[in-house]
Amino acid sequence: MHIALTLQHLSAAAGGAEAFALTVARELLRRGHRLSIGAADGEVLAGAEVLFGPLAEAPARLAVLAPDLFVDWGLNVPADLHRLGGGTHREFQRITLEARPAPIRFLKRCLYALSARHRRLARTEAGLLSQPGTHVLAVSHFVARQVARTVPLPQARLHVLHNGVDTERFSPGRAAGLRQAERARLGLQPEEVAFLLVAHNLRLKGFGLLQVVFAAASSEVPAARLVLMGRRDPGCRASWFRYAGSSARPETVYAAADVLLHPTYYDACANVVLEALASGLPVVSSDRNGSAEVMTDGTEGRVLPVVGARRTVRDLWRRAVTDLVRDPELRRRLGTAARQRAEDLTIGAYVDRFEELLARVAAGRSAGG
Repeated sequence: MHIALTLQHLSAAAGGAEAFALTVARELLRRGHRLSIGAADGEVLAGAEVLFGPLAEAPARLAVLAPDLFVDWGLNVPADLHRLGGGTHREFQRITLEARPAPIRFLKRCLYALSARHRRLARTEAGLLSQPGTHVLAVSHFVARQVARTVPLPQARLHVLHNGVDTERFSPGRAAGLRQAERARLGLQPEEVAFLLVAHNLRLKGFGLLQVVFAAASSEVPAARLVLMGRRDPGCRASWFRYAGSSARPETVYAAADVLLHPTYYDACANVVLEALASGLPVVSSDRNGSAEVMTDGTEGRVLPVVGARRTVRDLWRRAVTDLVRDPELRRRLGTAARQRAEDLTIGAYVDRFEELLARVAAGRSAGG
């Protein structure tokens, strides 16, 4: 199939969505598809025809090449299929505001309503989603529900496919060889239980909640340690905290960890959860994360709320931490199940399903449907 792909940045350094787009593009090329890419900037991809320039001009420039299908990695330009790695702008605002105190929530809502930029973004997204015949591929049911709240898209044109994960790069076997050296770098003792948080945006990812949780839990389970991997050092000097810094090799930091915590207030489909599952780590995720949908609460970890009565939320997360510190057999059982679940979420399995969807959408396009 000849696929035209549009995305803002053709570079893995631009972010997780772009890195995943490149991974999928390389696999499509390996399987014999012809790929023509329009991007604002980035790097040349071997085997693909790449056109750099203003993204608004990409559909017209790619149309000259007569592709079978136009795929937009996001909500950038009109396309037959939009692959959404995040929710809609309006829904992102609504959901994240729910986590704010009432006075701030009211003020922010007013500012959003008055902002010409926010109104323009919302109109642009709704216009692209409302194009006749357009299909949407959401990375989770969490995102699909946001799309459905934004435009009345027919159910037959709204699809869900969770991201895939590199199960060779992220694996218990590889982690075992890295664990001792990385724990030594982080100052972790053998008896300490390391809970990993991966976050650049500390407020959005729930670092504040975990500060309260670990401060309360430290007297019950003094072996508990919170390890933060991210670009921003919060300056926390508590005995239970370790800052790992940012890393181009996150699998190394996963190797030092015993559990992943992901108390995010919003994530379309957090890749860190999939990477942790593949690494054989139990995961405790918020229920506002699309990748938590691949888990069964109590099997690979826990899925907990982050919005609601503050004391209730904090007690639930504190109890999850204390239970996992006290019960190494529980950690082992959940970690084994986590790896087993990840083995169904490989990149190859993702592209198998992605190819099937592309074929269906292309067939409908040819038939004028």
